[in-house]
Amino acid sequence: MIDRHNWKLTKDFVRYRTQVDQLAPSSAKLEKRWLRHLLEWADERPFKEAPKIRPTFPQYLLTARREGEEGGLSEAYIKKVIGAARRFFEWLSRHRRG
Repeated sequence: MIDRHNWKLTKDFVRYRTQVDQLAPSSAKLEKRWLRHLLEWADERPFKEAPKIRPTFPQYLLTARREGEEGGLSEAYIKKVIGAARRFFEWLSRHRRG
């Protein structure tokens, strides 16, 4: 089950990206989809415990799948998901405590 606080943080981040970074609605939708992988990886653990979660996020993505699709994620898609996670954690460290 996904941690509710983590979910709220990702929603705040996407809202920030659309309002401050002026991200297009279609791009915000993609960012939200990419962050879904991060939420599923963290599961019930808060993001402040991310360094302790095993398998690591990149390792998790090697076995993850897109919703309703067969096979693994492509290398290009994995790079986009990791990029979104990096932007999220940078935002989180600047704009939130803990």
